Amino acid sequence: MKSLKILVAVIAMASVLVFLISLVVVVSTDGAHEGAANICAYSLIASFVSLVFYEPKRSESDLVS
Repeated sequence: MKSLKILVAVIAMASVLVFLISLVVVVSTDGAHEGAANICAYSLIASFVSLVFYEPKRSESDLVS
């Protein structure tokens, strides 16, 4: 189960990173690069979906209260 949580965290981080990189490419080309725009749109969807499943590590103080 722990490896699944690590995998979800890695996928969430990668999808957010791909979104930011493709967004920079789209902005720098003033929207002329359609491939980067498609990647940006799909990675935005993937990052939202993966962040839904992401659970941050909880500390002991969070579990008590």
